[in-house]
Amino acid sequence: MTSMKKETLTLEVFYKLNSEGPGVYLDNPNQIDVIVYNCSILSQGKCNFCNALKSEYICHWPLNSGDCKHGQKVGEGYTCPMPEIPKILPRDGYTGEGTIITVYGNEFGTENDTIVYGDTSVNPVVVNKRCISVIESNYRDSTDAEDFNPGIRESFQCTLGRYSYDKQNKTGFSIYDVMYKSEEPTVLLPIWKGQDDVYVQSMEPKKGPAIGGTVISLFGKNLGIGNRVVQNVKFLSREGVLPTSTCKHSKVQSEHLAMTVFENFYVTCEVSIDVDREPGTNMTFKELEIPVNQRIEGKNVLSDLIFKFLPNPEIRSIHPTKGFLSGGTILTVKGQHLNSSNVGTVSISNEKETQENCIIDPNSADQVLCKVPNATVGVRNALESNTPSNSQRKKRSSHCDGCVTVDILVKLDGVESHFTISYYHDPSINKFDENVLLYQTDQQYLEIKGENLNLVAEMHDINVTIGLGECNVVELTGTYMRCKAPSSQPQPGIPGATLPEVNVTIGNIQRTVGYIEYQKKFENVLIIAGAAAGTALFLLVLVVAFFVCKYRKVGSKAKALEKQLNDLELEIKHVAKEEFLDMQTSMSTVNRNLIEQGFPFHSYQQYACNAMFATDYLMSDPVVSSYKMSDELRARARTGMERFQGLLENKFFLVSLITTMEKQKHFFIKEKSNFAGNLCAIMMGRMDYMHEVLQVLITQLVEDPSSKRGVKSLFRRSESITEKLLSNWLSLCLYPHLKDHTGSLLYLLYIATRKTMEAGPIDALTNDAKYTLSEEKLLRKYQGSATDEETTDVKFEAKALTLNVVVDNGEEIYPCKALDCDTVNQVKAKCLDQIYVNYPASQLPVDPTELLLEWHAGFSGRMILRDKDNTSKRDDEWIRVNTLAHYAVADQSNMALVDPRNAELSQQEDYVNLAQIDPGFDVNSMGSDQPLTAECSTSHDEENPMELKQWHLVFNDDDANKKEKSAIDELYLNRLITTKLSLVKYIDDLFSLVLESSKCPPPVKFLYDFLDDLAEKQKIDPDTLHAWKSHSYSIRIWAMLIKTPSILFDINAPSYVSESLDVISQVFIESFSRTEQAVSKESPTQKLIFRNELTKFRTHVQEFYKNVKENVQKPDELGQYLTSINRNQQETTFNKNAALYRLYEQIKPYTDEILDDLSICQETRCLQLNKKLDDIFSMMEE
Repeated sequence: MTSMKKETLTLEVFYKLNSEGPGVYLDNPNQIDVIVYNCSILSQGKCNFCNALKSEYICHWPLNSGDCKHGQKVGEGYTCPMPEIPKILPRDGYTGEGTIITVYGNEFGTENDTIVYGDTSVNPVVVNKRCISVIESNYRDSTDAEDFNPGIRESFQCTLGRYSYDKQNKTGFSIYDVMYKSEEPTVLLPIWKGQDDVYVQSMEPKKGPAIGGTVISLFGKNLGIGNRVVQNVKFLSREGVLPTSTCKHSKVQSEHLAMTVFENFYVTCEVSIDVDREPGTNMTFKELEIPVNQRIEGKNVLSDLIFKFLPNPEIRSIHPTKGFLSGGTILTVKGQHLNSSNVGTVSISNEKETQENCIIDPNSADQVLCKVPNATVGVRNALESNTPSNSQRKKRSSHCDGCVTVDILVKLDGVESHFTISYYHDPSINKFDENVLLYQTDQQYLEIKGENLNLVAEMHDINVTIGLGECNVVELTGTYMRCKAPSSQPQPGIPGATLPEVNVTIGNIQRTVGYIEYQKKFENVLIIAGAAAGTALFLLVLVVAFFVCKYRKVGSKAKALEKQLNDLELEIKHVAKEEFLDMQTSMSTVNRNLIEQGFPFHSYQQYACNAMFATDYLMSDPVVSSYKMSDELRARARTGMERFQGLLENKFFLVSLITTMEKQKHFFIKEKSNFAGNLCAIMMGRMDYMHEVLQVLITQLVEDPSSKRGVKSLFRRSESITEKLLSNWLSLCLYPHLKDHTGSLLYLLYIATRKTMEAGPIDALTNDAKYTLSEEKLLRKYQGSATDEETTDVKFEAKALTLNVVVDNGEEIYPCKALDCDTVNQVKAKCLDQIYVNYPASQLPVDPTELLLEWHAGFSGRMILRDKDNTSKRDDEWIRVNTLAHYAVADQSNMALVDPRNAELSQQEDYVNLAQIDPGFDVNSMGSDQPLTAECSTSHDEENPMELKQWHLVFNDDDANKKEKSAIDELYLNRLITTKLSLVKYIDDLFSLVLESSKCPPPVKFLYDFLDDLAEKQKIDPDTLHAWKSHSYSIRIWAMLIKTPSILFDINAPSYVSESLDVISQVFIESFSRTEQAVSKESPTQKLIFRNELTKFRTHVQEFYKNVKENVQKPDELGQYLTSINRNQQETTFNKNAALYRLYEQIKPYTDEILDDLSICQETRCLQLNKKLDDIFSMMEE
C-alpha cells in the first residue's frame, strides 16, 4: 500500500522457474505504466470526497466504516456520516422573511446528493426559519479535479421565511432521499431580531464644513444586522422634502477587525461634496437602507441626529516650510474657521501613505497643529543624489541648498490646499562617551551635542527624558541642546535597568544617547600646602585608627538602631489606626462595590499593548490600526508579507534572524524592544511556537554570553531581543493568572495606597504629601503665607469635610469626603472617584477638569469655585491656589458638579457672598460691579504685566527651597512608618500570593525548570541561578506591575500615588537579594522602614524557589495552558500585516548581514532561506 495518494509506476514483470532461482525479466516494449492509489488518502478521509471519486478508482464508503475503502459499493442508500456545520452567515437578521442565509460545512454530499426541498416540513431550517427559495449549492474549487467527477458541496444558501414561534430552536436539513439531519451544529447560531431592536440612536460629529467631506459615524443598536452591509444613508435637507443620499461611501464598522455577533457596530459615511451648500443649514438623519428591502430609522431625541453645516475652513499658510526626512516636527496651519472641520491630515501630494493626522482644537478657529510627513523613498533618494524626480513634483531652487522641495496637501474634511515644503537631512545626535555620562548634581543642566539640531526643529519639537523623568529643553543651537535635569536621579525607564537612559526625540527621530549616573558634589578638602610628610603620616595613622574603632562599633550601633525603630513602630501603631479610620471605611466600600461590579481589568488586547509597547510607539503607529500605504504598494506588500510571515514561522530562520539583529551595533535597545513587540504581535495565537524558539535563544544566550556582559547579569536588563521576547512571552501568557489569582490583590494595594495618601494633605503642584512612602515627596513644611518667615510643620490639622454632591442637577445626592486644604480641582477629582467607585477610567462619563464645582447655599445662592479667581490670595510675585478653606466651605455643604456647556449655566451670574470669603482677602480690591471670574496668573499691573508663581501648600521655588539630602529626622520618619503601617497588610497579602508555590503558573514553572537544567549543564553557581530566576520573572514582571498597575488595570493613577508604588516596587526587588545588609541611618529609607518585612520576604523567596523546584509539572500541563492562551489571542484584533511591515522595515537596513548569516548556517542554507528572503526584499523594493 502506497503512502502517497496516487503514484504512476512502470510495470515490470519477472518470470521465475522456482521460488529460489533468479527471475527472468520479460520485455516491456510499450512501457506500460500503472497507477497505484490509496482511496483513504485520495478522499482526505471524507465520505463525500470518497463518493465523488471517478468510477475507475473503484472506491466506496461502507456504512459505519469511518474510512474510504477500495472495492465496489455494496447495497444502496446514503452511508455518509452526519454533516457538520462550522459556520452560518450572516450571524443575525430580521425575524421577517427575506434573509439570504449561507450554511457552510463538511459532509454536505456531492452534486448527485440532493438537499431535500419542496415540502415545507423537510426544507432546511435555521433557528426556526425555513428556506422558501430553491436551494443553491456552492461546490469545491478543486485543484485535483481530474480525480473527481461530481462536484463536492461545501455550502448551500437559500432565502429564509419568517421566524416560527411555535417550535423549539431548530437547525437542520436533509440530504438524499433518506431523512438524514444535522440537529446540533457546532457553531454559534444566528440570532433573529425584531424591527424594534434595530435603530440609530446618535451621531458624531454633529457639525462640519458646508462643502462636505466630513465622515459621520452613526451609533445605535444592532446596526450591523444581516450581512454587515448598508446600501444607502439618507438625510432630510428640510421638512417635506424626500430624503436623499447626501452621505456617500457608507460602511458598517466595528471597533474590532473580526466582526462577531456580540460586537457593537456603527455605520460611517462621508458627506458628499457640494460647493453650493450654504453654511447655517442643517440636515436630519432619516434612515439606513440595507439589503432585503429593510430600513433602519432613528430613535430617541431628534436633536441627536441633526447635522449642522458651518462656514468652510480657509487655509491660508503653513509654518515652518521645512522639515527633516523623518518628519514628525510640528507644522502649524493658519487660517479662518479651521475648527469647522473634524479631521485634518497632511501628506505629500499623491503619496497617501505619508499621511499625518492633525490636532483640531474646537476652541481655536485660526490654528491647527499638524506634523511634517515622513519623506518617501523617492524624496530621500533625490536628496541623496541631488536629482529631483518629476513624479513627485520635487524641485531644487536657489533658496533650497542641501534640500528637496516637495508639494504637500493639507486637508480639513472636504477642504484641500497645496503648499510646498523643503526636506533636509535628519540631524545627528551624538552619543555619550563610553555610553555612560557621570553627571554632577550641581550642574542643573544636561548638554547633548549633535549637528544641524536647529536647522528645522524648535525647542517645542524636542523631548528629552532621563529614565522616567523629564528634562525640559531650555536652549537649542545647531551643535548642542541644553535641558534642565531633575534634581535627583530618576528611576530607569527600562525594566530592570540600574541606570536611567537618556532618550532624545525630535519629531519622529528617537535616539538613546546613553545612560546617566548622578554623582553627589563632595566638599573640597583643603590641603595645607607645605605640610610635612611626617604630619601627613601621623594624620593617616589617626584616620586608620578612627575607622578601626568605628568598625567595631558598627554591629552594636546597628542593633541599637533596629531596637529604636521597632520601639517607634510600636508607638505609632495605635495612632495609625485612628488616623486611617476613614481610609478603612473607604476600602470597605471599594470591596463591596468590587463584589457587584468586578475589577477594572484591561481587555487582553489593551494589556498586551501596554506590556509590549511604549505608549508613544503605539500612538505614532498603533498595531491595531491599518498600516498606511498606497493601493499599489498594498497589493505588492500583501504577497511579500505573506511570504515573510512564512519565513518567520520557520524556527531556523527566526533564530538566525534574531541572532543577527542582536549583533548589530546600531540596533539600539528601544528598537530591540519594538522588534520583540512586533514579533509577538505577529505570533499571536502561536505561543507554543514562541516557547520552542525561546528555548533555543535562551540556551544560546547562556552558552555564549556577550563579551560585555557576564553570565550573572543575564536577564537583569532587557538589553537583548531574547530577554525582551522572554518578558513579552511571560506577560502575554500570564494574563489569565493575573486576572483570576494575583491581580485582585494588586488592585487593592493600589486603591489602599491612594486612599491612604488622600487621607492627608497633598500639594496639588509639587505632589508632596503628608502620607507617603517616598522620602523625596514628603510634605515637610506648611506655609501659611508667601511672606511668612516662620513656618510650621505639616502636622497642622487639615479638617475633614463631608460634601453633599449632585451631578448635573441630578436628583441623587452623594456624600463625598474632602479636606479643607484641598484645591477645587482636587475636590472635583475626589468627588468623582467616590461617585464612580471602581469604574474603568476609559468609561467614566466626565473628566474632573471639564466640570465646574458649584457651592449652593440658601434658596438661590450659588457660587462657582475655581482654583484661581480674583479672590485668590497674592503676595508679591506669588499667587496661592484656592482651597475649600479659602472659600470658608463648611461641613455638610451642598455642592454640584456641573457641565459648563449647560445652557442654563451660561446665562447665570455668579452669586458672591463676600462675608464668607477668607478674611485675608481684601474686599475693597474688587469693585462692586466686578464679577467673580476666573483669573489668569498675571499681575494686575497692566503697564508691567508679570507672570505670577503659583503655590498651594509649599513653595515650588527651586532656587529658594532646594531639599538637601540629610539623615531623615524622627518627625518625618514617623510619617513614613505611619503610611507603611496603613499599607503593610495589603503589601504582605500581595507578596505572599505572588510567592505562593502552589499557584505558580505553568509558563513560570517551565522557565525555572529550564534554567535549572541549563545551570546544571553549564555548572552555574547557585547565586547566579537565583539571580536568573529573580530577574527573568519576578522582578521583570511583578516589579513593573506594582510600579505601574495601569498596565493591567483601566485606571488613571495620579502621579503622587506612583511615587509610593515605586517604593513598594523597590522593596519587592530587594526581597530577592540573597545578602542582608545591616541597617544604619545612612541606609535607603525603604530599607529602614521595611527592615522586618524584608527579612520575612527573603525567607519566603527561598522557600518559593525550593518548593517550585520540587513540584512536578504534569507532562502536558504547559501545552494545555498555551493552547488556551492561543485561543484567547486568536480573538484579539492585532493587525498582523502592520506588525509584519514594521518588522520588515526594522530589518531592511541590515539586509546584507542577515543574508550572510543565513548563507553561513547549514540548516538555513539547505532550505535556501537566504534566497527566499532575498526574493522578498527584491519584490518589496521594486
